Amino acid sequence: MYDKEFGIYAWSKNVSFGHMLKTDQLIKFVQVFLLDVGKKCTEKITPFIGHIKCYVSAPDKKGFYCSLVDLQKGIVVQGMTGDVFSEATFYVNALVYGLTDKQVELALEKAGSKFVQVLVDNAVQKYNPGQERRV
Repeated sequence: MYDKEFGIYAWSKNVSFGHMLKTDQLIKFVQVFLLDVGKKCTEKITPFIGHIKCYVSAPDKKGFYCSLVDLQKGIVVQGMTGDVFSEATFYVNALVYGLTDKQVELALEKAGSKFVQVLVDNAVQKYNPGQERRV
């Protein structure tokens, strides 16, 4: 087993999209997000990922689960229900070898802020062209 630090951090965020987002579009956003978290966690030193996972849940019980254990193998998506989402809560847990809890927190918070901004920008660009970005 790996004898270095084992950093753990959990993050959640409720996001209203302002429009209906197809499940496959939302999955792509979440996949990019999790890969971004994984890259941020492994960019300065070479820890290996224990597990970065995200459960996406909507108020009407729709949802899916994405999991990353290796950047080379990519994201596994399971349990897709529902065709479209207008809002969702994202529950993310990151467990990364070789980092402290604080380092994992910083990586996840940075990637999470970018992720939420991309979702909001997508809504503004698609439904309010020319309007300023908002968070």
